[in-house]
Order: sequence, then structure tokens, then C-alpha cells
Amino acid sequence: MIMQRLLAGLSGDIETGRIADETDGFSGADLKMVVREAILISLTDGRTDITSDDLIAGENLIKARDASRTKNTV
Repeated sequence: MIMQRLLAGLSGDIETGRIADETDGFSGADLKMVVREAILISLTDGRTDITSDDLIAGENLIKARDASRTKNTV
């Protein structure tokens, strides 16, 4: 599973199955960006671990980015 590889070495309470289901169809690059956004969110909150909620927030940011790009090309 790509998400497990991307999360290797990170600490936190993460439901990888839930995240994998919600990011179905994402490319490897998109998943990497989701994890990066989750890390930034946790650091902004003053935490060194990430949660499933951080990953969901990162997923939403990536989806919004993609929607914005699609909207601008139409």
C-alpha cells in the first residue's frame, strides 16, 4: 500500500484503511502531497505526530487544488 510507505517513520494515530478508501483514484504524487499537507497541519498546531484528521484535511486541500485547476482550464 502506497500510503503505508509514505507514512513509514511518522508517528501518530492513523487509520490507513480509511485514508486509502477516501483517496481512491489519487496518484502517488497526490498521496505524497496529502501526507506533506498533513505534516504541515500538525506542525502548525504545534504537534510532532499526525492524525487521520490531519490526513483528511490534507486530502481536502488537494481535492480543492484539483477542482480549482479544473475550473480554470474550462
